[in-house]
Amino acid sequence: MPYYNPDLKSSLLPTFDQVKNYVKLATNEDARYKDTRKLLSFLKRLPQADRHFFGLMQTRKLAVLGFPYRIKFPDDVPVPDAEKKKLDEIKQRFRFGKLNKAKSVLMNGAVYGLSATNLLWDNHPIYKSCVKKISFLDLTDLDYSLTTSDGLDKITSDKTGNFSRAPLDIDTHLFMRYNPLEGIDNDFPGAIARTNMIYILLKYWDTFYWAQANEKFSDALIVAMYDIKAKPEEVAKVTEGLRNLGNDGKAAFSKDVEIKFLEAVREGIGTMHEKFINGVNTEMSISMLGQNLTTQSGNVGSFALGKIQNYVREDYLYADILNLDDVMSEQYIKKDYLMNYGEPRDAFPVYETNVDEAQDFETNARTISELRAAKIPLKKNEVYEKTGFTQPVEGDEVI
Repeated sequence: MPYYNPDLKSSLLPTFDQVKNYVKLATNEDARYKDTRKLLSFLKRLPQADRHFFGLMQTRKLAVLGFPYRIKFPDDVPVPDAEKKKLDEIKQRFRFGKLNKAKSVLMNGAVYGLSATNLLWDNHPIYKSCVKKISFLDLTDLDYSLTTSDGLDKITSDKTGNFSRAPLDIDTHLFMRYNPLEGIDNDFPGAIARTNMIYILLKYWDTFYWAQANEKFSDALIVAMYDIKAKPEEVAKVTEGLRNLGNDGKAAFSKDVEIKFLEAVREGIGTMHEKFINGVNTEMSISMLGQNLTTQSGNVGSFALGKIQNYVREDYLYADILNLDDVMSEQYIKKDYLMNYGEPRDAFPVYETNVDEAQDFETNARTISELRAAKIPLKKNEVYEKTGFTQPVEGDEVI
């Protein structure tokens, strides 16, 4: 069952002191006391507390999930008719089991460093051994394995707050493990979300301070200037008049009293807050997407304008694609094949994200031109494919 953090029962986010304790628990070198649940329960709240982080997270995930996919044998493997039939059946079981839903949950691992789904396999009269039901594990149910460098542990919490751990069963789960600091800090639960947590906390608490300052300085400061020779009782009348002016908007002053309205304080507060938020958002965009979401969306190499993939730097995107492809191929496709057909004749089929549609045809055209100039022979159908044109057939009007 998911862990419920008592610190977050009456607060959307914890205090800085509480976060320090969360990190201390999550990185305890004594495995008996290592507890990531408080830290991960906090990181779960980040998309709720910060809509910019929510948008970045969705962009990172949808950039991968927006591509079509294909299930195929490796290109260098011959595929006889019998194997083609098996391939069609695997695709049918993939759709029947609604494995696309699992992909969305698995991609949370690209941001949080760990994610998992439980698969309930069953025998079907038509589809044979297939996934009957998918359920999703909560972030607080997971941690990096204490015994392997590539697995996860399943955390089980009870109602008293105590917990136990055991290796995640790879026969009944799909999981993604990602650590951007692998080889530097091999125990970094929370991954990219963790690197952004302080940014979000700073924005969160600064918003409250900004609101308090707005409440304090919601009206322009009012200053009364009077003659230095004025008597104390005359100064008291001016002070009382300022109080009335602030409360009621009405007051009477002697004509020798000069009233000034100061806007600088209120305007300065707003400008400082806006600059701070914009600066933090830029840093968060770079850490999540590899670039500033709003100003660099077009500089992504081979991705055509207008696609969500533009907003994620190309190397980040391809790393996520390779990671997801590996999970689906090794943990699902291979298991499906073994359960239904046994060992393959040549090789297992693979899951592959189809990025062909993301080709930059202009760049391809320049490359083809250079190859032609070097008198390198090219296949005509591949030239059409790489430049985005369809090959004309008999009856087509050509230029």
